[in-house]
Amino acid sequence: MARKVVTGFLLIYFVLVINLYGQNNDQKLSYGEARILLLKSVVFPGWGEHSLDRNSRGYVFNFIDIGLWLGYLVQKHYGKVFHDAMVAYAVSHAGVEPEGKDVQFYTDIGNYLTIYDYNDQKLRYRQVRLVYPVTKEYYWAWDSDASRKHFDRLRIKSGLAYRNASIFVACLVVNRLASVIDIIALTRHRLENAEFSFKPIVYYLPDGTAGMNVEVRW
Repeated sequence: MARKVVTGFLLIYFVLVINLYGQNNDQKLSYGEARILLLKSVVFPGWGEHSLDRNSRGYVFNFIDIGLWLGYLVQKHYGKVFHDAMVAYAVSHAGVEPEGKDVQFYTDIGNYLTIYDYNDQKLRYRQVRLVYPVTKEYYWAWDSDASRKHFDRLRIKSGLAYRNASIFVACLVVNRLASVIDIIALTRHRLENAEFSFKPIVYYLPDGTAGMNVEVRW
């Protein structure tokens, strides 16, 4: 679903760019005014377009942003609902003490029937540092394998909802970047002696991960 949202957003943005040069306005802008328009687009995508009387474009960015915020809030809500449900289920069916437990702990109890099964496997693979102390704080024992599987389904649903929420956050950032670029394109011909450059910079981290910065000058 999140991938479809991103694809749809990009299609809408490219349509806006294609129609860009058919709209002309000779009214000059100072650099201060142009920067205020950029700030407006960062705060609420489409606001800057409305200030330039490009209302149809502004509404597109407005509606996309509102839709993304709604998607984020819905996914965060479901993530919490499933998380609370899985914790309550673990307390009821596995005797878990939920206080201070992290995501890894819930992943582990979703994969093993008891703390003894988990510790035995870690000891077989000589992963002593991963062994849980057999105390009330970390103890668990599922009343059946069906209960464990049901818990794990709740855990996965919670994780997926939170992951989708983070994707919506990324889309909110992209929407702001797109609105800023749109404002630059709309105003650069209205600035005296305006110079514009848009330069993507690709870099690689020591672990092999690739990243990209965007350098905009105008």
